[in-house]
Formats: sequence, structure tokens, C-alpha cells
Amino acid sequence: MTESEGKLRFYTPEQVRKLIAAARSPEDGAIFTLASEAGPRLSEIRALKVGNVDFDVGVVRIEDGYTRMGGHAGTKGRRVRSVPMSDNVRATLRPFCEGKATEALVFEHQYKPGEPICGSNLYRRFISAAERSGLPHISFHDLRHSFGTQAIRAFNIYEVQRMMGHRSITTTERYLHYAPDPDAAAKLSRLWSKED
Repeated sequence: MTESEGKLRFYTPEQVRKLIAAARSPEDGAIFTLASEAGPRLSEIRALKVGNVDFDVGVVRIEDGYTRMGGHAGTKGRRVRSVPMSDNVRATLRPFCEGKATEALVFEHQYKPGEPICGSNLYRRFISAAERSGLPHISFHDLRHSFGTQAIRAFNIYEVQRMMGHRSITTTERYLHYAPDPDAAAKLSRLWSKED
């Protein structure tokens, strides 16, 4: 089942694993992994260059985006940001970066080398993989919410804001609902307990 709150929809880690397993190619699996474990937008994935994937430092730098109409759009907030590379992101991106120039795109168009991957074709492959794995329908952008709902469990809200490139903290606040405090009940109980 898809978790949602208003318009916030996403896949759980288990659902993301099913999606990746249903990918028709290693490239699609790498893109689904990157989208859900690092949170870039589709336009930012299309513009990702090999030089932005820093295996030594362990970060993916999001610097640019491609519009649907073609051309550079920059990032939505017009700011460069760095996202830590999970082990899965590191493993799946390495084959698409090795042996390429730093200015080369990580994911290139199938029939036009040097051009960004086709966003509409990728979106169709994403929908197809989700259907094959029996997952509920969400948009590709919702994989970004999968990242946000998991990141908020391990990082404070300001770190999540920075990693996601949100201009306003109120945009990031919608993920706070997914950051449970396992000690909350005990803390609250102590406040109301009788003094010994």
C-alpha cells in the first residue's frame, strides 16, 4: 500500500526494492535507486554529469537540470546541493561513470549519445516497472518523497532541507510526520509521572 498524506505519496523501501527488481535494464534500476535514495528530480537526473558523482567523498552533487523542452533549467531552487551516496547509489552509479569524461552525462539518450536521457520514455518505463511489480501508481517525482520520508528518520530537518534543495523549511516540514521518536511515549510519561 502507498503511504500518503494529502498529495504526499511514496514507496516504502520494500516497495522500492520491488520496483528496482522489475526494472527492464540496469540503467533503469540505477535511475530508480538514485531517485529514491538521493532524491533528485527527473530534470536533475537527466543533467547529472560524471563529475557530479564523487565516489571519493561519497556524495552526488546536484547542479543542473534539463527541461522537457530541452536546455538547461538549473536546479529548482537555483542552488547546488550535495547528497550523501548510499551504498546502493554508489554501486549502481559506478558502471555508468567508469571510463567517462567528467563532463559526460551519467545517463545518455539511447539513440543520441551526448544528449540527456529521454524523460518521457523513462517515465513510461517507470510506470511499466511499477505495474509489473504490482505496486500502486505514483508519479516518478514521488520517488523523491520516498527519499524525504526516509531521510527525515536519520537526519534533522535542516539537513533534509539542504539535501532536498528546499528553499523554505515549511516545504521540508511535511516529512516530519514520518520521523517517529521511539522514546516519545517514555518522555511524555516521565513528565506526568508522580514524583518519588
